[in-house]
Amino acid sequence: MKNILLAIILSTAATAISQGAVCPKGAKPSERIYVCDVSKFTVQEQLFFTSIQGITAQNKPRIYLIRESDTDNFWLNYLLEKKYIKETVNADPWKLHEMFRSEISGAVVFDPKLSAYVNAATMISGIEKLAICTPEIAERTGLPIKIDLRDKWKTNSEVYTWAIDNLYPKLNKSIICSLYPYAAGGWLRDYLIQHKIFTFWISKPGDKDIVGQTPDEEEVMGNILKKWRSNIPVIGFWYAGADELGINEYNGLTLAGKSGKFSVVHDWATNTSIHSGIRVSPDVFKQKHAPKLTLDRSKIYVMMIQFESGDAPFYWQRLQYKDWLQDVHGKFPMGWCLGPLTLDLLPAVLQWHYENASPNDYFFCSMSGVGYTMTHAFGDGMPNKEQVWKRFLSMTNTYMKRLDLDMVSLHTDAWHAEPQYEDSIVFKRYTDNISGLKAILSDFGRLEKLDLERAAHIANGVPVFHTLSRWDTRWDTAEKIDDVEYLVEQMQSFTPKSRPAFMSIMALSWTCRPDIIKKAMDRMGSDYVFVTPEQMVDLYKQSRASSE
Repeated sequence: MKNILLAIILSTAATAISQGAVCPKGAKPSERIYVCDVSKFTVQEQLFFTSIQGITAQNKPRIYLIRESDTDNFWLNYLLEKKYIKETVNADPWKLHEMFRSEISGAVVFDPKLSAYVNAATMISGIEKLAICTPEIAERTGLPIKIDLRDKWKTNSEVYTWAIDNLYPKLNKSIICSLYPYAAGGWLRDYLIQHKIFTFWISKPGDKDIVGQTPDEEEVMGNILKKWRSNIPVIGFWYAGADELGINEYNGLTLAGKSGKFSVVHDWATNTSIHSGIRVSPDVFKQKHAPKLTLDRSKIYVMMIQFESGDAPFYWQRLQYKDWLQDVHGKFPMGWCLGPLTLDLLPAVLQWHYENASPNDYFFCSMSGVGYTMTHAFGDGMPNKEQVWKRFLSMTNTYMKRLDLDMVSLHTDAWHAEPQYEDSIVFKRYTDNISGLKAILSDFGRLEKLDLERAAHIANGVPVFHTLSRWDTRWDTAEKIDDVEYLVEQMQSFTPKSRPAFMSIMALSWTCRPDIIKKAMDRMGSDYVFVTPEQMVDLYKQSRASSE
């Protein structure tokens, strides 16, 4: 009976996903959008404007905030071009609270001395429709203070424990958020307020923002995370910037993964309340294909891929499009990782990239499925681990079909981990549960013990290509790095001896822009043939067929 009930639950959930979205989508934006340039305002002022944007979006998104002129205006113009928005009106952001006064219940005032108050105010704002104010902003606008959080708590853990005890019944149960309280001036908070999303942050010793920090924060949040069901996204991110505020990426992914949750990196996104409401025709998301090639057994075939960053929806909005505007884009074979939930959060942004892709561009599902997770940790703290995995892969399968994706990249573990080959349980999960899977692109950087001669192999009938390069760990330091030279050195140093050879090379997106990648390709000899991931799979199959 339990198995039958579980099957019914999984089937019902799968049907819901096939018809809806993993990340919640609000109403379609209004035909008339009020555009406010807030780029010159303080973080606290931007937080106030963003809260009004989120509150009003609960009814219908109508406010578009310009944070960075080039990016936000680029996408606003595209929405107008596609007629997703019909009309824009420039507005004074300090008039928003007057324009939409009937939808705002008043103000919630937070204490800037304890940064966790910002997250508490965000949750309260969504539930009670209260604009987030400092005392000064409340006085300036004349909004009545309905909730005053000043001097209410002393530690971060107290804030989030209070939120669970008092707000949980009214919070969204399908998504949660990890967000540094002052990340990007609160850019994402319009979406968090719109959908009443539980928002937290885990600090760590050594953070600059140490007010309210206690050693039990990770334990407290680990227990809180278990209140939400498995296979929902943790939107936002786990650390904030070069100072590595927070528990860091690896530890955050592990913590979320233990309770069967995956990450959607979206902390630097703007106007998600507007973008997520856009409805794009599913016919848009079709890949273009490069011509098939005939195998030359003397050659070294290389697929250059950006394994990371494309998993983050905000990356397509803020950085990827700029790379694609380079003249060199589309003139060489390239694989681009794509986080499937970009479809929920920024569908029109994704539409632009599919429209502007060339046959040399090939999209594949990013680490390690419908959301960002590490396969070695996912579901490890759950009593029904295999059912958690099945649900995760069912969702992954659905979104891959929606986006015409047939390959998936996997974050298997840290670089010192043992490589997985033909008998991998992880590989088998994917090959068994994702229909039409053409290839697995394994490992977020070359594993130390990887056998170069086994870097390409077959697992359960599906080709697997292990990453043969790493990003330079000095990329975010003051030490000068020649990115072209480094990429060339990685390819030359880790070329397998056998021929034909098949190499999966990762070009770190943060440093290897298209012009850098093209220069590195041009430095390689004629023995190296660069191909798309789709061409790589076909060539590898040709090599297997001719050798058997």
